[in-house]
Amino acid sequence: PLEVVPFTLPWVLDAVAKLGGSPVVRPAVGDADAAYLTDQHNNIVNCHFGQIPDPEQLARQLEQIPGIVEHGLFLGLAKAAIVVQGGQPMVLKPGEAAHPANAFAELP
Repeated sequence: PLEVVPFTLPWVLDAVAKLGGSPVVRPAVGDADAAYLTDQHNNIVNCHFGQIPDPEQLARQLEQIPGIVEHGLFLGLAKAAIVVQGGQPMVLKPGEAAHPANAFAELP
């Protein structure tokens, strides 16, 4: 996801699409006709890029787009991710195959 200053939303959506993303403004909870607003009154844009071959490069490109306050590529901060595949929680670690979340004692 991206946090975006509302005034810049049209330009950010266009720029993200040019990078290969599929940006969609996140709707407000309980009101699909309104945009979700952060505590700073910014929009959240959900972006699907598919597999990202070079996350560091994408992060740099997003950081150069005026209006993007922050992106959700938390590079270098996580040692594992928990995702859902086929309705089952799975743990993803760099360089390892996904395995069921109940197959580990604790997160790294």
